[in-house]
Amino acid sequence: MNISPNIFQRYKDQFRAAKIGDPDGELNSLLRHASGVNGAYIDMHTSFSVDVLSALDVMVQKRLNGMPLDRIIGLTRFCDIDLLVKDNVFRPYPETEDLVDRTIQLFENSPPSRILDLGTGSGCILLSLLHKWPNASGIGVDIDQIAIAAADENARLNNLTSRAIFRLGDWGKELDEQFDLVISNPARVATENLPYLNVGMREYDPKISLDGGEDGIKFYRMLAEQFSTVAKPGALGIFQLGPKYLHDIQRVFFQRGYRKIDIQFGYRHTPFAITVANEKNPSVKTFLRTLTKLFSR
Repeated sequence: MNISPNIFQRYKDQFRAAKIGDPDGELNSLLRHASGVNGAYIDMHTSFSVDVLSALDVMVQKRLNGMPLDRIIGLTRFCDIDLLVKDNVFRPYPETEDLVDRTIQLFENSPPSRILDLGTGSGCILLSLLHKWPNASGIGVDIDQIAIAAADENARLNNLTSRAIFRLGDWGKELDEQFDLVISNPARVATENLPYLNVGMREYDPKISLDGGEDGIKFYRMLAEQFSTVAKPGALGIFQLGPKYLHDIQRVFFQRGYRKIDIQFGYRHTPFAITVANEKNPSVKTFLRTLTKLFSR
C-alpha cells in the first residue's frame, strides 16, 4: 500500500502549523521507526502495510501533542553514543553536549581517572565521557530508581558496564570516595516557573529533574556543600547552569569558600556551565582577582 501524497502533505502542513522545525525530516524519522527501517531516508512512494501507516498516524498525533521526537522513537544520539529515551526519565538535551565537549577540552592533556556524575538521569554525561576516555571509570548517582535502571540499560547498550556504576542515592551524601572530576546537570527551574516551560519538558520530563526549588538553585547549594567531600584536593567540578541564575550560583560557591571559580561560555557568549576547583586557600592575588571578577558582572 502506498502512502498517499495528500496524507503526507497533510502531516507536513500540521507540523508546520505546530511550529515543528523540520517537517520532512521528522516525518521520515517517524516513518522509518514505524516501518522498522534503519538508516537511509525513505522514499515516500514505497509500499507500506496498513499497520505501518496506522502506527505512523499514532506517532504523528503524539508529535503534534508536543511529545519530543526522540521520546516517540525511544532513542537518541548524544555525543557519539546512542541512548535509550525512557518514560519518566529526563531525556538528554543537545545543550548538555556543550557541557561534555567543554569538559573534554578542559581535560585534553590529562583525562581524569575517576568521574562522579550527580543527578545522572539517563547516564548520558558519564557514559559519553567514558566513551571518550577509555581509561576512565565512574559512578552516576540519582535519587530515582527508574533513572538508575535507564542508565544501567544505556551502559549495556554502549558496552560500558565494566567502567560505569549507577547507584541510588541522595547526591553525594553516602559516598566514601573522592573523585578527579565531579560533574552535574542539576534541576534548575524555580518551582513557580515550571508551568511556563515548553510542553516537551513540562509534560514529558519528570518534575524531579526540573524543579530547582523556590529560587531555582537548591541543588547548587547541595553541590557547593558536598563538593569538597566528594572531590579530591585540586579536582575540578563542572556544573551546567542557565544564564538567569549565573550570579546567584557564583555567590553560592564563593560563600562556601571556593575562590577558583570560572564560567564557561558558549554560542553568542552565553554562559552554560560553572567550573569550580576544590581549593579553598588561594593566594591573596587570586582571591582579589576572583572577587573583582565576581562582583563586577
